[in-house]
Amino acid sequence: MTRPGAETIEIEPVHLFNLKDYRPLFTARLQAFFGDSVPGGGHLLFGARCGGEPAGAVWGGPDRNPGGLFLFHLYVPERFRRRGVGRRLLETVCAAASEA
Repeated sequence: MTRPGAETIEIEPVHLFNLKDYRPLFTARLQAFFGDSVPGGGHLLFGARCGGEPAGAVWGGPDRNPGGLFLFHLYVPERFRRRGVGRRLLETVCAAASEA
């Protein structure tokens, strides 16, 4: 199987309608925390797709420092690593946090 290149990475917000696609990328504990919804209150969840397949997820939220971001979770499956997926997810969540 050919590994996807960085040009095939698509980043999207994770919400109620696509959470089921990204659920396996979170630990069992986080899956239980989410239940059937995603956290609100300034929390930011983004997923990455490569060739239409979920390739990573990031979850960031408010920090105690004003304007700060706390990174709760970042995961990229091994077969998608070293392709820029994690970097793109971090850039996206940081940019969204700075806009909020």
